[in-house]
Amino acid sequence: MVKIIRNHKSYLRILLLLSITIASMFSLFVPVKASEKVDRIYDYTNSLSDEQEQELEDLAEKYYNKSNYNFLIVITNTLSEYSYDSTGNSDADCRLYSVAFQESFQETYEQKYPNCAILAIDIKNRYAYVSGYGELKTQLDDNRSDLVLKKITPQLKRDKWFSVCKNYIYQAYNYSQFNEGIDPGSLFYNTFLQLGIALVIGGVVIAVLIINSGGKMTASAMTYLDENNSRVVAQHDHYVRTSTHRTKRSSSSSSGGSSSGSGGSSHSGSGVHF
Repeated sequence: MVKIIRNHKSYLRILLLLSITIASMFSLFVPVKASEKVDRIYDYTNSLSDEQEQELEDLAEKYYNKSNYNFLIVITNTLSEYSYDSTGNSDADCRLYSVAFQESFQETYEQKYPNCAILAIDIKNRYAYVSGYGELKTQLDDNRSDLVLKKITPQLKRDKWFSVCKNYIYQAYNYSQFNEGIDPGSLFYNTFLQLGIALVIGGVVIAVLIINSGGKMTASAMTYLDENNSRVVAQHDHYVRTSTHRTKRSSSSSSGGSSSGSGGSSHSGSGVHF
């Protein structure tokens, strides 16, 4: 009986081993879909070395995996790599160039990546433009695009192209993570201001504790007043002076209005000269 059980276990082991072997062999003939390689950095000026470009590609891939947003960069000297109707104004042409670049990107990848942010750098005319498409039209609206540009402008002015691109990817990702309707440029989100408020509150709390730790004085003037043997002896008034102030009443009117963003109907955006 023991021998039969042992033989039975041996058969099971053999069958399990054969099953694993067959499954492994079958998997060799099943096509595995490779992850699609997406190019996100387009440098037409050779401002970036091959190593720098690859590092930026890896960084953009990293933040795409975290957010499902593509952070694209295109660097040009001529504004001629993509087709658009030129206006004769280099700033406007850079914006149109950015749109044409985005359309080319969508066509290349069959509209699979609609959520894009683009940094277009026109080195010749010293102009940079940040824009957002898809979900990033709201997550990276005109105001936030402007905040991104303010972060990278010092590096743009020094022609630190690699630092510009790296900082742009980080800042664009960072600002895109704020919920819609929140102004990330508000002082409320300033780390140093928050630290200062915390220190002030902490200082006030400590001061109150120190003051109260010395005991509380309960005696007052009434403590030493004998109400039964006290009375008002005399009272009198002294007239000092009368002063009159005249102020001019002015009426002023102010007018205000709202202006629509310049991002256009399909994307947000902001540009800067450097």
